[in-house]
Amino acid sequence: MEPKLTTDVKKLLKRYLEIQEEEKSLREEKSELQQCLAKHLTDFEGKFWHPKIEEISLKIRYVKETIVEYDESLLSERLGDRYPEILTPDIRKIKKHLSEIEPLLYPVIGSVGSPDRDKVQSAITKGVVHKNEFQGAFIKTVKPRIAVMKARPESSV
Repeated sequence: MEPKLTTDVKKLLKRYLEIQEEEKSLREEKSELQQCLAKHLTDFEGKFWHPKIEEISLKIRYVKETIVEYDESLLSERLGDRYPEILTPDIRKIKKHLSEIEPLLYPVIGSVGSPDRDKVQSAITKGVVHKNEFQGAFIKTVKPRIAVMKARPESSV
């Protein structure tokens, strides 16, 4: 059964969309202000600046962060079997390839893993663990999640 689109819900959704736009606009404006402040502080040698504006004391942290982006394929080609010597785990890459590396993590899974609902169900089904072993060992809550977005216009084929 589809929910009714009442006048109140229409108002609610309209306001929701307005707030989304305001948030986007505020994030963009904040970013622009940060860039302007960074430009103003270019020659500042300290890490913290403590200006006072209309009796409001501020603490502004200013750090110049150096970001280096490597051409990974070029370095891999140049360094060959020495390439792994300069690598460190990258969480984004680990997530992307998790299904491939999960078996390799088994020896340390007790340190880096958390119970997974699907794996718990599977283990119970297979008889590896018993349902009663979980009694009092978890809290189950139902939390509604709502996402509102503008639908893209359907393209005509």
